[in-house]
Amino acid sequence: MKKTVLFVLASIFLLGCDSGEQKRKLTEREQQLDVREQTLLLKEKQLQLKEEELQRTRQAILDSSSANDSMLICNSGYLGVWGAKMTCTETNCTTSAVGDTKVELWDIKYANGSVLVSAYTNNNLIRVYSGVYKNDMLELDYNSDEGPHATMPITIRVRLWKVKDGVLKGTREILRNECNIMYDMHLNKQ
Repeated sequence: MKKTVLFVLASIFLLGCDSGEQKRKLTEREQQLDVREQTLLLKEKQLQLKEEELQRTRQAILDSSSANDSMLICNSGYLGVWGAKMTCTETNCTTSAVGDTKVELWDIKYANGSVLVSAYTNNNLIRVYSGVYKNDMLELDYNSDEGPHATMPITIRVRLWKVKDGVLKGTREILRNECNIMYDMHLNKQ
């Protein structure tokens, strides 16, 4: 009888200890989930702010391009909507590999003495390049550290030249603090 009572007491004691450990682990897990949720909410807000900024930039470009600018400075053969295919030829970034391809839609306009290129992926404005037309070539640049919500500085340099009517070729170089990526570009007029 004593053994049975002793066994029952020992079992209750062990179950009680295990329950406390489970509660502690559950509390830790809930705290981890709360931190993840807060992080996701913060990232969602940052993305929303960036999207709003890109929409404002896009609207400003559309508004400025409605004026009739002089086309003497820019070869009008470059203007319009282009399908852009980029193939990685060199990289020392861990997030890229030689042979990677990207496809974007580029809307090339001339406004206020500059060439402006709105780059779209899946109908979403992702980047706006600005530059000039000189020596029969478009020279475009993009700097991510120019916006108020820039997190990682990045510079992109694009050089395009006309191969024939409706076809452009060139290079796109992405410069980051820790690595670089080089793309060959091929654009077809849409």
